[in-house]
Amino acid sequence: MSMNEIYEKYLNAFFRGEEIPGGLSYKTALGQCKLDGSMASLKKIDLLLDQIRERHRPNFDEFIAVQANQNFLYLLAFYTGNAIATAADADLDWLSYAEFIALDPSLASVWPRAFESSIVCLIAKPSNKVKQMLPLVPIVIRLFEGPEEKSVWFSATGFV
Repeated sequence: MSMNEIYEKYLNAFFRGEEIPGGLSYKTALGQCKLDGSMASLKKIDLLLDQIRERHRPNFDEFIAVQANQNFLYLLAFYTGNAIATAADADLDWLSYAEFIALDPSLASVWPRAFESSIVCLIAKPSNKVKQMLPLVPIVIRLFEGPEEKSVWFSATGFV
């Protein structure tokens, strides 16, 4: 299954209230965010990540070891890319790390293989060059390091 298909599967399942294989952590909290696909809703994601960090003090390795937690982070990444594409009237193309590095092997020195680089979003706006975004980077930094370090909303605004 391609990353574009996985992207569609995650977002469709979430918005239809269907299960994502492996589960979805913080499903109730996500529902309470009332995500509407807008750029402004990315501020709600920042706040949700802050609440999780403050209440649960998650450890990166332990958190990532749970499939439902990975699904939560991937869903947020796919949602972020979708919000950008909607706001910028842009096309999205999702790539795995291997597909991304195959386009330009020199990028492996900039973006080593890690959870945060496991998916890449290529954003193509009309009359503009294609931009690359690794949406898991600001999400993971916000969750594990805090708002002083990164904002999902602010990171996304550079692509609109």
